[in-house]
Amino acid sequence: MPEAASEFAAIQESEILDLLTSLVDKSMVFYDEATGRYQLLETVRQYARGKMLDDGEMQQGRDLHLAYFLALAEEAEPHLTGADQRQWLEQLATEHDNLRAALAWSVERKQGPEGSLRLCGAIWRFWSVRGHYRDGRTWCRLALALPADSGLLATRARALVGSGVLAHAQGDYAEARSLYEESLSILMQLDDRRGIAVCLNNLGNIAWSQSEYASASSSYADSLSVLRDLNDRSGIAASLGNLGNVAYEQGDYISARLLQEESLAIRRELGDQQSIANSLNNLGVVASEQSDYSSARSMHEESLSIRRELGDRRGIALSLVCLGSLDSTQRDYVSARSRLDESLTIRRDLGDPRGIAESLHCLGELAYEQGDHPAAISALKECLIIQRELGARRGIALALGSLGNVAFERALYVAARDLMHESLAIFGDLSDRRNVAESLEGNASVLAALGAAGPAARIWGAAERLREQIGSPLPPNGRSRKDRHTASARAALNDDASFALSWQEGRAMTLDQAVECALEENLE
Repeated sequence: MPEAASEFAAIQESEILDLLTSLVDKSMVFYDEATGRYQLLETVRQYARGKMLDDGEMQQGRDLHLAYFLALAEEAEPHLTGADQRQWLEQLATEHDNLRAALAWSVERKQGPEGSLRLCGAIWRFWSVRGHYRDGRTWCRLALALPADSGLLATRARALVGSGVLAHAQGDYAEARSLYEESLSILMQLDDRRGIAVCLNNLGNIAWSQSEYASASSSYADSLSVLRDLNDRSGIAASLGNLGNVAYEQGDYISARLLQEESLAIRRELGDQQSIANSLNNLGVVASEQSDYSSARSMHEESLSIRRELGDRRGIALSLVCLGSLDSTQRDYVSARSRLDESLTIRRDLGDPRGIAESLHCLGELAYEQGDHPAAISALKECLIIQRELGARRGIALALGSLGNVAFERALYVAARDLMHESLAIFGDLSDRRNVAESLEGNASVLAALGAAGPAARIWGAAERLREQIGSPLPPNGRSRKDRHTASARAALNDDASFALSWQEGRAMTLDQAVECALEENLE
C-alpha cells in the first residue's frame, strides 16, 4: 500500500513507488502479485525496527500507523451494512494484521482509551461477520478496561454494543446483557435515540435466545417504535425480522412470514447483502415449517450463496444447518450429513457454543432418522449439556424431546415419558405452540405404548387441532411415524368409535388443557 506508506514519510506516493521498485530490485522487498502488496524480508524488518528504536522514532511511526488505520476503519464502518459491504469486508480482512497492530499500540501507549475504543466501535461488525469472536472480544475488553473521561461516553457506548454482539455470538448471554445495559444507560444519558433503539433490539435478541419471548417481543416493539419515528429503514427491517422470529417460535406462521417478507423487501431496497441473507434464511425456515419445501430450499440456497461471497462463516454454518435439516426431511441423508458436519466444524472453529449445540441437535436428529441410536444419543447428550450451560430453555426442551424420541424407539417407554414430560412442560411455559404440538404427539405415542390408547387419542386430537391453527403440518417422515403409532393404538383399543370420540374431545381442548392433560398421565 504505497498510499499508506506515504502517510508515514515526508515524500509523495510516486516517490514511494520508485523507492519500492528499487528495493525489490535489490531483493530487500518482495512484491506479492496475488495481493498487490509489498513485504519486507524478515531480516530487513528486524534491522529497520532496531534502527527505529535506536533513533527514538518508533513511537512516532506507530502513532502514524494507528492514525492511518483508525481512519481506514472509520471510513469502512458505514459501508459494512451497505451494498458494497463485500468490498469493505475484504479490505479489512486484508488489513487485519495492521488493525491488530494498531489496537495493540493504542492499548500499549497508555495515552487514553480513545483510539482503542474508536477502533473497536468501528470494526466489531467485521469481527462478527468473519467469525473473529475471541479476537474481537479480547480487544474490546482491553479497550473498555482503560479509564475514560465523560467526553468519550458515546465512543464507549459503541464499543460496548460491539462487545455485546460478539459475546452473544459465543453464547455468553450474561455478559452480553450486561454490556448492552451499560451501553443503554449511556445512550439514555446522551439522549441518543437511534442508539437506544439498537440497544433495545439487542436486549430483545438476548431474551429471544433464552426463549423469553414476551420480553423479546416487548423490546423489539419498543425499538421499532423509535426507529419508525426516525425513519431508520435498516433498523426497521431488523426489528421487523426479529418480531417475525418471535412469531415463528410461537407458531404464528402467517404473521412470521408477513413480517419477514416486509423486512426482506426493505433490505433488498437498501442492498445490505448480509441482512438480505438473514431475511432469506428466516423466510426459508418458516416455509419449511409449512412444508413449502421448494420455496424453503430456494431461499436457503440464495442465503448460502450470499454468505459464502461475504465470507460470513457464522451465516454459512446456519445456512448449512437449514439445508441439512431440509435434506433430512426429504430423506437425502447423505447430503444432510455432509452439510451438518461442515456446519459443526465451522462452529467448533468459531467457538460458538449456541451454534455447536444446534448442529449437534440436527446431527442427533439425523442419526435418529437413520436408526443409529448410539450416535443420536451421543450427539443429543452433548447438545443438552451445552444448552443447560447456556440457560437456553428452548434448546434444553428440544434436546430432551429428541432424547425422549430415541428412548421411545428403544422401547424405554417410562424413560421416554419422563423426558417428554420435562420437554413439554418447558414448551408449554414458553407458549411455543409449534413445539408444543410436536411434543404432544410424542407424549401421545408414549401413552399408547403404555396401554392408554384413549388418553393418547385425546392428546393426538389436541395436537392435530393445534397444527391446523398455526399452519404447521407434519413433515412426511413425522407424518408416517404418527400414522403408524395411531394405527397401532386404534387396533389395541379395538373400539373405533371410542377412539374417534376421544380424538374429538382432544380437538376441543385449549392449548393449556392439552398440556395439562398430557402431563397428568403417569401410567407405568
